Amino acid sequence: MRVISQMGSLSVAEDLARIYRELARREREASSGTRLSRPSTDPTAASLLVRNDADAIGVAQCRANLDRAIGELQAADGVLESAGDLLVRARELAVAMGSGSVTASERAAAAQEVQGIREQLLALANTEQGGVHLFAGYLSDVDPYAPSGAPSGDISGVRRVLAAPGQIAEASVSGAEIFTVAGGRDLFADLAGLASSLAANDQTAVRAAVDTIAAGHEQLTRGRATAGNRAAQLISIADGLGSRGAVLAEERARLADADPVQTLSALAEAQSALNAALQVSAQMLTKLSLVDKL
Repeated sequence: MRVISQMGSLSVAEDLARIYRELARREREASSGTRLSRPSTDPTAASLLVRNDADAIGVAQCRANLDRAIGELQAADGVLESAGDLLVRARELAVAMGSGSVTASERAAAAQEVQGIREQLLALANTEQGGVHLFAGYLSDVDPYAPSGAPSGDISGVRRVLAAPGQIAEASVSGAEIFTVAGGRDLFADLAGLASSLAANDQTAVRAAVDTIAAGHEQLTRGRATAGNRAAQLISIADGLGSRGAVLAEERARLADADPVQTLSALAEAQSALNAALQVSAQMLTKLSLVDKL
């Protein structure tokens, strides 16, 4: 009889230990809001969660790449708009100074203004944002154009970024195709030529410059359109990444987060089970005490 009673006591003790463990788990879930405090809680869900989090990190990195590239392309678009305004003014001067009624002193004054336009254009071509020169190709950490207007190196490259998992996208525009003869006209040389013609009071050359400056403006416009199109493409990819990120966040919540209602219900059930087990234990101890007296 004593052996049977001791076996019953052992069984109650094991039940109590199991119930205490369950209660502790439910309390952790309620306090932390997660049901995967340990991988062993649900190995399958834990494995899926690791994969989900790795995907989320990749998406976040791509989104950071996109945000930076979009900012640079939009900045390039604004710079090229300003550059286009400068060439519009240079062409206006070429048209006005090509008239036979203009004096040499007026052309000399216009030559100074065109020289200033060239210097402003050079500064725009060397625009830097966040430590990156917008029109330097792969040489993004150096000024792409010397004061003479000559390239500092190979500026024809177009930077690319990992825009989405498995997807590479163009993230800059070619400074060479925008400002140099690689795109059709050397804008710095054309402005220098116009300034020289004005200073020399060469009416014929000034008139001829009207078309070359107009061609340079078209070249800038094409570059600006390229920047805008690439920015729009990256924005579209970013929108898709935003949706993917939301899906991953929802999946993470499904895998890891504890449902508040279910957690509180399970906690209450575990507490009730513990109370019941304690009552059984108390009854068992009472019986053992009676047996000992007998």
